[in-house]
Amino acid sequence: LLIIMLFAASYTHAQTTTRGHCETPEMDTTEFQNLPWYGNNDMLETFLDSIGYPSEVSTNRIIGRPQVRYWIPIKFWIYRDDNGNGGPTPVQIQRLMDDLNFRFNQNNNTMIGFYQKCEPSFINNSTHTEKTTVGAAILMADNNDHGSINVHIIERFASGGAGLAVPLVSGAMVPRGSYSHPEASGDLAHEIGHVLGLSHTHQYSAWNWGCLTESVSRTRTWPTFNFCPTRFVSGNVSEATGDALRDTPADNNLVSNNACFYNVTSGTDPWGDSYDNPPAGFQDRANVRNIMSYNSATDCVDQFSRLQIAVMLRTIIWRKTNNVSGWKNPISTFDSFEADNQPET
Repeated sequence: LLIIMLFAASYTHAQTTTRGHCETPEMDTTEFQNLPWYGNNDMLETFLDSIGYPSEVSTNRIIGRPQVRYWIPIKFWIYRDDNGNGGPTPVQIQRLMDDLNFRFNQNNNTMIGFYQKCEPSFINNSTHTEKTTVGAAILMADNNDHGSINVHIIERFASGGAGLAVPLVSGAMVPRGSYSHPEASGDLAHEIGHVLGLSHTHQYSAWNWGCLTESVSRTRTWPTFNFCPTRFVSGNVSEATGDALRDTPADNNLVSNNACFYNVTSGTDPWGDSYDNPPAGFQDRANVRNIMSYNSATDCVDQFSRLQIAVMLRTIIWRKTNNVSGWKNPISTFDSFEADNQPET
């Protein structure tokens, strides 16, 4: 519990946006530098090849088998006031499940599907309807169904945040807006992305420091005279800074972007390249549709990159060995768009 509290408390800055900021902190730099793909994204491509992930994804996919290889149970914990008021209706929970599967398995070929495990657990306690980040982390540790991704739904975060993920307990927490406003349901996909190993696309951008902040250029290499420890790990800057993925463009935090197109002024990276007008070559402006970005227009946020998908699949296989036997190709076939299917039914 102490580790989880310190993990949650390490995220201290807040920003005002129509969406609400994510409460999940940036990855500790030591953990970041120990990522197996840190400085070597080719290992993720090799991993995708090893599991038979297609080099090109057809847009005419059918949701379900055989495309969905990992079926992950979602356990809902719903916190209401002392009298049982508040929380999502069954229809709203169904919509959350539908939207989650849509983002993972129609807009993106993640090979990951979700189904609801049993009925939600309703907890009628007014002290839980609004939580601080630390309070939320403790609550998630207390209410935890092993082998599932635990989704906790409260009324609001004290800071106005849009979600929190605590990978240590496979837990994600979202407030009322995620189910009462359909356009905000992408916040749950964002938090589950964190649970499955993903960072924000703008990670470390606030530092504005070449050793950690991602470069606009995807092909930039470290200069000869440079003392960043990362230069000894990778020649490519984009693979050892930011979110450590070369196929997610540099992102200087899209918190003020409120549209399906890029409409912010973000300045320059530590090497002087403009985020808004990247120099000619193999680089693009930040992807406002990426699920792990902070774009305030959540109805537009519906994409994972190829290497982000690789990270999530690798997390399932290598970091959740206690779950993967139950997640990979279960005997029962679940309908991806039904939240209430269980082996018994």
